[in-house]
Amino acid sequence: MESLSLKIKSQTKNNLELLLFQLPKVQLVSLEPIEFMSNEFRKPQKSLSKKFKSHIDTIKGHSGYHIYRYSLVNKKDEDAVHAAFVKFKKKHTKEKKNDPKPEYAVTKLNETEKCEFLYVGCKIEDHHKRFKEHLGFTSKTTYSMHMRRWIPKNIMVKLEIFSVKADNYEMLEFIEQGLWAISKPMFGKKSGH
Repeated sequence: MESLSLKIKSQTKNNLELLLFQLPKVQLVSLEPIEFMSNEFRKPQKSLSKKFKSHIDTIKGHSGYHIYRYSLVNKKDEDAVHAAFVKFKKKHTKEKKNDPKPEYAVTKLNETEKCEFLYVGCKIEDHHKRFKEHLGFTSKTTYSMHMRRWIPKNIMVKLEIFSVKADNYEMLEFIEQGLWAISKPMFGKKSGH
């Protein structure tokens, strides 16, 4: 068994060394941030403004490896957003194993300090679908923020998207983990865990 343990550690070291070798070749390009008011997406999807639909179309135009971060434009909104999320999560997720199935698959609430950063993630394709999941316009069973279900009115949210030119998905995950560590978002689990 010890022999297998040593092989695993050796292979892990090789994998990490390869990623470190590839890191300087990675290109990270910040795309134009998108800012939107919570009131814009709290209504039914068919009632969204042309301006808001254009945000979805902009995101739909991107493909390939990307990382993204949702944040609050105004730090003063942290307490209200945190409190609203905690209330929603408590009401719509199960507390014990024998509780009935939760109504929504709500993303994790992190043990970090309240901050302006809401969520960090990565996506390879269908970026606009993930955007709509976080807004709360798609499946209740996909883990996401479901923001339209709980976020208070008059909250300005910013979505930053970074195109990642990398050779493999493992590098994308490490880049995402770097953004997650810098941001320490209020919601969502760290990738790879």
